[in-house]
Amino acid sequence: LVLMEDLKKLAFYMAILAEVVVTFILVFVGCATACSNPSSSLAVPFAFGLALAAGIWTLGHVSGCHANPAVSTSFFITGNISLIRFALYVGAQILGASIAALTLKAFEPWPPGNATCTCLNA
Repeated sequence: LVLMEDLKKLAFYMAILAEVVVTFILVFVGCATACSNPSSSLAVPFAFGLALAAGIWTLGHVSGCHANPAVSTSFFITGNISLIRFALYVGAQILGASIAALTLKAFEPWPPGNATCTCLNA
């Protein structure tokens, strides 16, 4: 169901922006923790979990805080969000994750040709 009414509401665009922000925070915090402390078995899952919890707590009321295309897909399949909202949520999540990865790369540049974070502390 495509609801063009969504495109006329400011709340719709705020929800899209919220998805970008929440996904950015989730990816940046989680991946930064994984890169800075790869040997810790608890720091990484706690970082991802706390980042997601903070996103749900602060922006969950704006967009539902999907922060993951799989979540948005399940909401679309079950008819809880429209096609246009689904497409823009997934685009916003990809954008937020991409900006987070580029920001992380700017802060912690690894050697050329190595796309993993295992060499950061070497």
